[in-house]
Amino acid sequence: MQVERARAEGGGRLWRAPALRPLLAFLGYLALAEVGYRLVLQPEGIGLWWVPQGFALAVLVRSGRSGWPLLTLALMLAEAGVVTAHGMPPPVALAWSLAAALEALGGAWLLQRKLGTPVRLGSVGDWLWFSVLGGLAAPLFGAPLAAAASVLWLGAPSYGLSFLSWALSDMLGVLALAPVLLCLGPERPLRLPRARKLEALLLLAGLLLTTECVFGTRVPGAYLMPLPYLVFPFALWAALRFGMLGAASATLLVVGFAVVHTVEGEGPFVLLELGTRQRVWLLQAFLLVLGLCTLTLAASLAERRAAEQRLALHARVGELLGASLDREATLGKLTRLLVPAWAEACAVLLTQEDAEAPAAVAHAEAQDEAQLWTRLREEAARPLTRQLAPGERELRVPLASRGRALGWLLLARSERARPFDANDVHSAEEIARRTAHALEAMRLYEERGEAVALRDDFLSVAAHELRTPLTSLHLQLRRFDALLHEHGAEPVLQRKLEVVSRQAARLNQLVETLLDVARISRGHLELRVEELDLAALAAEVAERFGEDLARAGCELRLRLRPMRVRGDRLRLEQVVSNLLANAVKFAPGEPVELAGEPDGAFACLRVHDGGPGVPEAQREHIFDRFARAVSSRWYGGLGLGLYVSSEIVSAHGGRLRLVDAPGGGACFLTELPLLAQAPRWAQDAQHASGS
Repeated sequence: MQVERARAEGGGRLWRAPALRPLLAFLGYLALAEVGYRLVLQPEGIGLWWVPQGFALAVLVRSGRSGWPLLTLALMLAEAGVVTAHGMPPPVALAWSLAAALEALGGAWLLQRKLGTPVRLGSVGDWLWFSVLGGLAAPLFGAPLAAAASVLWLGAPSYGLSFLSWALSDMLGVLALAPVLLCLGPERPLRLPRARKLEALLLLAGLLLTTECVFGTRVPGAYLMPLPYLVFPFALWAALRFGMLGAASATLLVVGFAVVHTVEGEGPFVLLELGTRQRVWLLQAFLLVLGLCTLTLAASLAERRAAEQRLALHARVGELLGASLDREATLGKLTRLLVPAWAEACAVLLTQEDAEAPAAVAHAEAQDEAQLWTRLREEAARPLTRQLAPGERELRVPLASRGRALGWLLLARSERARPFDANDVHSAEEIARRTAHALEAMRLYEERGEAVALRDDFLSVAAHELRTPLTSLHLQLRRFDALLHEHGAEPVLQRKLEVVSRQAARLNQLVETLLDVARISRGHLELRVEELDLAALAAEVAERFGEDLARAGCELRLRLRPMRVRGDRLRLEQVVSNLLANAVKFAPGEPVELAGEPDGAFACLRVHDGGPGVPEAQREHIFDRFARAVSSRWYGGLGLGLYVSSEIVSAHGGRLRLVDAPGGGACFLTELPLLAQAPRWAQDAQHASGS
């Protein structure tokens, strides 16, 4: 998966024009070299800060290697021109230009080889490698040649001193200027809120004032040596509040002020009673330590912020994956979450018959997303087997759960963005692991849904098939009962027939319950709504339960007040029957209370038994299908009565709840909107159910 319209280099619009790069590099190096020649301590001719060396390194580091030859030639011509213009002999100009080019090329090659392209200073490791390879190792490529030219053609007294002077000035040039250039770019726009802009202005003013006071002094005295450390708080302020760019800019400003004032004979380092070279070395060492400390702190904070962002991303991914079991929607949201915040393109491929088919795709550019879909579908026949290592721009992480391959998570970044590092690989693996677990959960949920649908279909078919013979059996039992009464049969036969009739009625009720479950699942529960008195309806049902209550040894206590509601009489009778049947079943020998009275806008009907009650662990699921508060070994039934009753009450615009009651036991509260005060939402629910 490639990212369309990738750009290999950063920089502004002019820099992205290939034909202009050598010219811009030539002009930039020429101008900075002229500045560097003005920062030479006279009459010794000691260079304090070779500014263009940091520019040359940054130019090559931010460019593709294919452009290095022309850029190097432009840099060499600029170096040779400036050196010649300042009266140096041609061999020196050639040697110094070649030395500067070798340093820039060597440093850029080492940095790109170690840190990839483009080089970013987003972590402590990146910054330390830049300091070692770009600041310390790069000058070693050119300093020997430059020092030799100084000795041979300029009569320098010592090769070692010339070597050290060249290396230190170039090192300061790299560490002071290159970080600023590497931190700038269109992918890092300078956008600060108004409060931060004010803070930046205060910081700049304080740093300028302090640096000017510290390095602009001409008063001699040993007590001046602690003064340079006054700039540290401002440099650390810049690192803490404005990141790598702020720290690099503060370091560049301090280095510039310190070197300019030192050349003019001002500042605490000039006034020391030491030799000129020793004073220069102390100044350079101080500035290098300032830059290293400030930028190391900024890199550490950047690394910490990146880690916090990764953790926040992991949390958002986990929240997203746990929010829904809809695979297509969830994977689509996942890819949109990762693009463009973390990658420029993202895709999830799922394994289907030894091939990978795209399930979700996102691209930072909308017009490229359709092309990416097409390309991934074309490549679906070729299984993905390669996992890319850190430092590459395309990352493929396998999705696997319980040893089963589910697919791949693909992430891609353009050439303009930084490559994936080890932390990115770890984050991608964590996201892939969570995604795989979510996919496995979705698969299990889908299989469970299919199994539940198959079960419901079976129960519906079985209930319909049982309904016909049960109806015939019920009719035959009624006919047999009439014959027994007509011919004066023995009481024993009549009692046996009553037992059989009750069991047949129970079977018929179970079948009707199964059919109700099927109707509810399909949304076909019909209500024939009429005005009725809920209290009178409950009393009638309780009267029909008299024999069952007596047989169970349960005393029925009625406390009913008139309550006018709109509802389906048969369905509401079914609710009251289910609740009373549960009370008789689970609380034999205990009193059963049936109470009802208006409460605000609702008619409230309570069925309270003196049984063991519902365990706390079962309360949350007591109204689910096939839910049971106790083992089926001791109590019969399918676990559907409360589920059906709850759905019937909900269809009436009310609700059925399990509530706490004095004395323990189970207390079920049915709430239905009163007729005179039925709220609009309840009426809408009733009309919708009855339509």
